[in-house]
Amino acid sequence: MTENNNRIGMHHSFDADLAVELKSIDLAVLVHHFQFWIRHNAATGTNTYDGKTWTFQSLKDIAAHFPYWSNKQVERLINKLVELEILVKGNYNTSAYDRTVWYAFKNEERFTISRNREIEIPKPGNQNPEIGTPIPDTKKKKKKKSAPLIEFNYESNEFDNITDADKAEWLSIYSGVDVELELRKMRQWLMDPKNPERDGNRTFITNWLSRAQKEVKKTPKKPTANPAIQDADVIPFNADIAQSYRDESEEAYVAYLQRITDKKHYQEYLKSKGL
Repeated sequence: MTENNNRIGMHHSFDADLAVELKSIDLAVLVHHFQFWIRHNAATGTNTYDGKTWTFQSLKDIAAHFPYWSNKQVERLINKLVELEILVKGNYNTSAYDRTVWYAFKNEERFTISRNREIEIPKPGNQNPEIGTPIPDTKKKKKKKSAPLIEFNYESNEFDNITDADKAEWLSIYSGVDVELELRKMRQWLMDPKNPERDGNRTFITNWLSRAQKEVKKTPKKPTANPAIQDADVIPFNADIAQSYRDESEEAYVAYLQRITDKKHYQEYLKSKGL
């Protein structure tokens, strides 16, 4: 109950133009978080090193601002901002054993200078204002409600916010693709620890379905099973089709091998049977 009470009045905001540019609301929200603290430090003349203004926070401290993100999600988003060359990391701790990470904007002028907007300074009395204080809501709320953001939840290993309307739209766009099957494949791919962690968002899903549709168009259609087809009707060998005939029956598989252009596959079959 206490934890929920602490969230009352908490407001998070982001720059809509930046969200469009980055194609991610989450990244834009996190950029706004760093903007607030770096602007604060720039205004007070603190944490300035090597020509940049820095803020230092642990993943746990940052996640405390965002109860809807895990520490792992925060780390993934920060690494993405570093990859996009928006953030840079540093270490200006006084102790060699202190591994607290420091963050600054690579282009500080772009992200700290804002017209017609004042920097809100935390109230005095907080000895470490960079930790545990919700970021202020400096953007006016828009009347238009945004659609829920599709995101792969690495804690539940499920997609969040996919609606029946989304699936219906994908079925109409990506003809020939089994959308439900492909979503299960995406889930397994994202869960595989061997694969890099990705944002399982709408763009990820549509790119995947687009590739699946191209594969459907490239895959030759299975000929109608008919062992009595004349020898003149020859076709190129296709391993997937051959396996489908083998699964159907030995007779259908042999008939298929007799029809393909390259007869070596039929000869190999005969050899395997001792014929």
